[in-house]
Amino acid sequence: MKKHCPGCKIDLDPQYMFCPECGSTLTDSPAAEIKPAPPAVEAAPTTLESSPRPAPISSQGARQPSAQKPSAGTSRFRIVRLARGGGNATPFDVPAGGMELGQTQGLLTFPDDNTVSPRHAMLRPTGDTLVVEDLGSLNGLYVRLTEPHQLIEDDCFVCGDSVFRVSLIAGSFPAAEFKLFAAPSEKPVLATLTRILVDGRDGEVYPIRHMPFLIGREEGDLRLGADRFLSRRHAAVQSGPAGVYLADQKSRNGTYIRRHESLRLVAGDIFLIGRQLLRVEAVSL
Repeated sequence: MKKHCPGCKIDLDPQYMFCPECGSTLTDSPAAEIKPAPPAVEAAPTTLESSPRPAPISSQGARQPSAQKPSAGTSRFRIVRLARGGGNATPFDVPAGGMELGQTQGLLTFPDDNTVSPRHAMLRPTGDTLVVEDLGSLNGLYVRLTEPHQLIEDDCFVCGDSVFRVSLIAGSFPAAEFKLFAAPSEKPVLATLTRILVDGRDGEVYPIRHMPFLIGREEGDLRLGADRFLSRRHAAVQSGPAGVYLADQKSRNGTYIRRHESLRLVAGDIFLIGRQLLRVEAVSL
């Protein structure tokens, strides 16, 4: 039997004790009449803290426009807001002229999410793709990986509830000065991962001495057992044909890389702004 959140009025997976959206204590789902599921909406994956500078917020009561039926000549795409914890997903049609997203400004707003900038992103249907453009937001755009992504210096990525920044500068030190502290058999540092804290400061730094370097909840070189959104084997930093790559390990909730350029997305792609997880869908006209 599913658990029920009395605050958000949504049903959640029975493994949860508290609502991941508002923190309310969950109860057994009431034996009410079964409401038909919204059309063309799949069970949503859960997500994570989604930006280098997140802040604790509640998405309960977020003001959002109602979903509209697509009409010929007005929209070819919709975006679906995926709820944390497996709650109901909410679709929004993207007008032909575009849609601005933000905390307080735009056609679709998330007023309770202070990791979303006032004007965060613009969506524009262009041919067979949906172009997502950053509007100078603080926390930027993240897109879910569908294939290994080549990393560059200072790339940020998200997996589980954690945000990491990568440095590909190999470590070095004068051997004569540090011979008492460095074991002869210790492998050199090839790269580092810095975990970004919730207030934006740098947290723990994890050295990468070999590749692949696996991140997971129960397996890997970096294990974060308290992270309920992390898969057993979640993501890996690994060598590739042109350098160092980030690869998702078929995780349930995905791995997201920050992108600074405009994104051209197609149906099925998932992206993040702040803590909002949004999936692109095509509209049949």
